[in-house]
Amino acid sequence: MIFCATPNHAQDWTQWRGANRDGNSPAISSQWPRTLTEEWKVTVGVGHSSPVVAKGKIYIFARQGDQETLLCLDAITGKEIWRSSQPVAYEMNPAATGHGKGPKSTPVVSNGSICTLGISGVISCHDAITGKLKWRREFSKQYPNTSPLYGTAMSPLVDNGLLIAHVGGQDRGALMAFNIETGAVKWSNELDGPAYASPIVVTARRSTPGGYVHSKRVRRRRCRSRTAALEITGQV
Repeated sequence: MIFCATPNHAQDWTQWRGANRDGNSPAISSQWPRTLTEEWKVTVGVGHSSPVVAKGKIYIFARQGDQETLLCLDAITGKEIWRSSQPVAYEMNPAATGHGKGPKSTPVVSNGSICTLGISGVISCHDAITGKLKWRREFSKQYPNTSPLYGTAMSPLVDNGLLIAHVGGQDRGALMAFNIETGAVKWSNELDGPAYASPIVVTARRSTPGGYVHSKRVRRRRCRSRTAALEITGQV
């Protein structure tokens, strides 16, 4: 369920934890009203994915029945603009049945595209305006498992036209960078399988390394290549 209440703010929130992936929204006033007025309410489905906002539209990724559904809503009225659904079979780990079968990864909007990473490890990229599918990739032919033990949870990011996501399953997978327009793989590093943390991008010493967590390591990587800048090994 999504609720929208006044006041409204114009700043976009295009990915996990906001534009800079730091949970900061400087455009929000520190003066909150005593009460909020509900403007609209929409039932969207099941999951842990966060909504994102771009150019007056709200995008939400959830499970409806046996399908993963990406919804685009008008931010002012809540009216549905488009939806894209695909059937997704998923077997929950017995230790995580309380999580449900809905997606956990938050979409990312960049340069007219919106990309999702489903609970079973499928990446999809849609046109953010029309909802047309641009490309989709799944990894069952590359890895014996396509998600970690409790389902895919890392939220992908976009840097310099590359969609970066950690794909595969427990102990075997790869951090991959895809051309956001075509889905072509720009680089891939198969040192380890994914965990549940999401990467961030930081700029240091004129390079752009990104930090992320494997199932066994903490690593910093240069986003424009697969070269590792720093690795901390240990159980995490």
